[in-house]
Amino acid sequence: MALNKIIKKSQSETARYQAAESLWKMGTVSSVVIDELNCILQNSKSDFNRLVAAFTLLQINPDNLEAIQLILDLMSNIKEDNFLIYYDEFLKEIRNSGVLQKVLINLRNLGMDDKCRLVLQRYDASEVIRHSAQMISYPNFYHAWHGEFSPPEILEKQFINIALQPTDKTHPIYINAQALRDEIDISAISQEICNQIYFADVLGAEPPEVNNAPQVKRLIPKIKKQLQTQNLAIILNNCQPNQELIAFCRKISDVVSIGWITDEPLEAPLRRFPPNQPNLLNAIQSWINEIE
Repeated sequence: MALNKIIKKSQSETARYQAAESLWKMGTVSSVVIDELNCILQNSKSDFNRLVAAFTLLQINPDNLEAIQLILDLMSNIKEDNFLIYYDEFLKEIRNSGVLQKVLINLRNLGMDDKCRLVLQRYDASEVIRHSAQMISYPNFYHAWHGEFSPPEILEKQFINIALQPTDKTHPIYINAQALRDEIDISAISQEICNQIYFADVLGAEPPEVNNAPQVKRLIPKIKKQLQTQNLAIILNNCQPNQELIAFCRKISDVVSIGWITDEPLEAPLRRFPPNQPNLLNAIQSWINEIE
């Protein structure tokens, strides 16, 4: 085959890589292809060629430790902007949680490096962070991204907003309900929930005054219209459900889906997510994806 001939005889490293990549895209992953990609990865004087060779090897085998280590090393010495378009695709191929934690630590360190700050501002790392959040337990994610340990029950709004994604039909809103702990006054519950919804998505207006569940329900169609979504999914956290809170949530559950990060039992239509369950965010995202 002509492509195999190019790999074996061409003096151009770029031509050999392109031939190897073409064979891979055609579904031909032979020892010739893998050997050439490994040769470029190990011996090329061009960091860019090494990067794209590693990218292909990582797609062939997501557990290729040498390819993963290369990208981690190159991340620590970003010099060329054109590298950045590849990092996102590279890192989303990684499934190993330990490796992803190292990736997050590298990104965090790069963000604190003044030499890389301007480059990283032009690079949208959110896709990589989101992918990592789906693959790593929350405590490990928090430690890797913030450089410190945090109790599992503390879920930052920033983390949730990065990790949970709207669908074509449903927009998620994370609510830190700590202010509602032990609250039993319906007026206070109604106002705090309303406040948090408005604050969560910066709806461009002051939260209106509300005193009960029906008044909150009347706001939901307007909020959906402003967010351009058919459904809202509210995720409550940092507050254990009590009788009054549960009753309030049930009264508005016909216009908004409600999930609760809690160990306490809940009955449908409210959805419970134990805070220490594996892949918590994956579970919440799956629930959001299923809402019709």
